[in-house]
Amino acid sequence: MKAHLWPSHDGDAWAARLEADSWSGDLFFERIGEPLPAMGRADALLIASLHAFMTRNAEVVQVHGAVSRTLLRNLDELQHVWSKWLPRVYRRVTIEVEEVVDDGPTGEGAVSAFSGGIDASFTVYRHTVAPAAWHTLPLREVVMIHGYDIGLDETPVFERAVARAEKMTAEAGLQLSKVRTNIRGIAPRWNDTFGLGVAAALQLFADRRSTGLIASGGGYAALVFPNGSSPLHDWMTSSGSMAIRHDGAGYTRTQKLAELSAWPAAVNAVRVCYRGAEHDRNCGHCEKCVRTLLNFKLVGIDNPGCFDNTLDLADIRKVYFANAPMAGEWQALVIEAERRGIAGEWVDEVKRLIRKEKFKATALGRVVSRANRLRR
Repeated sequence: MKAHLWPSHDGDAWAARLEADSWSGDLFFERIGEPLPAMGRADALLIASLHAFMTRNAEVVQVHGAVSRTLLRNLDELQHVWSKWLPRVYRRVTIEVEEVVDDGPTGEGAVSAFSGGIDASFTVYRHTVAPAAWHTLPLREVVMIHGYDIGLDETPVFERAVARAEKMTAEAGLQLSKVRTNIRGIAPRWNDTFGLGVAAALQLFADRRSTGLIASGGGYAALVFPNGSSPLHDWMTSSGSMAIRHDGAGYTRTQKLAELSAWPAAVNAVRVCYRGAEHDRNCGHCEKCVRTLLNFKLVGIDNPGCFDNTLDLADIRKVYFANAPMAGEWQALVIEAERRGIAGEWVDEVKRLIRKEKFKATALGRVVSRANRLRR
């Protein structure tokens, strides 16, 4: 079966009509407040829609436009990654295009995706405020993406999040740009696809930047797969005109905060929460907020200005591990506490939480295993 990607340029937006058998969808990206250049290539749209096509039983995807040769080569390798990680979900497709483009960088400097969280803030810090020797890149711009952690119907909330982020980016001397997209509406599994979405948004800036940075969410010491973003495969979304780099995997979350603790703008403005009622601020009680408060404690900050509350031990008892990467982050808290010689009630609570979640996982594994035996 042949699927189709029909790209179009409508004023401020790059858009695509996606068709695969009985399924169809519409995808768009726009740079808020400034026009996109004429669409010479459909690179960003192909990156963003790759998983949608790989889950639709398509054998061939026809792109009715031009695509970078470098990107086509990289996406072929990326499909190997996902079809091996999750063979029951993702199937390789053959990509056919109307025109293959052999291009090179035309922009200067780097642009980084910026959520306002610890990882993204650390990337800004190490390339501007406190340059990291040979790792330093000429970071000139950051981009915030509306439609990821803040819904498209929450424009005022997004603008407040932008204003909060500007407390850091302005001090770092960076241009802050904004992108709006509906990619979550066509993504089959967002936890798998978010890295593709970030890379696609960065490719919108290939007209003026040569490198796009995706901040690492997990370090080399604790890589977990499958994962929507990792140092293993983020580079596979590079095109001829923009190289995509995974940044900061040499540091744990706590190590990043230890560096950021010297930057008051970050301590006072970091935004990590996506569960609270107000998406432009930290609720202080969800899993990620609680974990971040513990990260701060590990580096000696008990009352960071980015939170309106201090740690409540009762919130630790409410946590459950939704996935393996999350479990790894909580294990890392205990390891770091022991390494730093830190003890106390919160450390004991975290250890109890880990034991409880391990028991639940073991019990669930036994149930699944028994169910599988009964099916035979």
